[in-house]
Amino acid sequence: MEFPSTSCEVPRISPMSVAERDLIVELVQEEKVLHIRKMDRRLIAEKQKAWARVTEKYNTYGLGPKRTVAQVKTAWERLKIKAKHDQATRRRECLKTGGGPPPADVPDDSLKVLDVISEETAIPDCLFDSDAMPCKCCLYRGDVLPWKVS
Repeated sequence: MEFPSTSCEVPRISPMSVAERDLIVELVQEEKVLHIRKMDRRLIAEKQKAWARVTEKYNTYGLGPKRTVAQVKTAWERLKIKAKHDQATRRRECLKTGGGPPPADVPDDSLKVLDVISEETAIPDCLFDSDAMPCKCCLYRGDVLPWKVS
């Protein structure tokens, strides 16, 4: 039984090569406005222009077929998701107890992406951690510690 074909079928484009992904990482790293997490009307317009510039530069290199802004942006989002997943998997493996071989390192392509998005993936130090131990320098300076009642 054959299914009727629809007229809105879009031909598939070949997957991105490693060189194309590396180029996207470099081009996104150059555009500083893409790293700002704030969203307002002015920044949204600037980010759209920045993505247009990234796509234009990407297409001028001619490493593969021409891509649209949406395709380049989606590729960057997927690279970020993969890098964060690789980092979380490595962290989870490091925190496991027991013996066994050491966990695998994060791949180089993910490390490049993590360098670009380092502010998004930073783990903040929490003063209110339940098992945090006060350091000696804080005790000697006489700082008020959150767990110390006066």
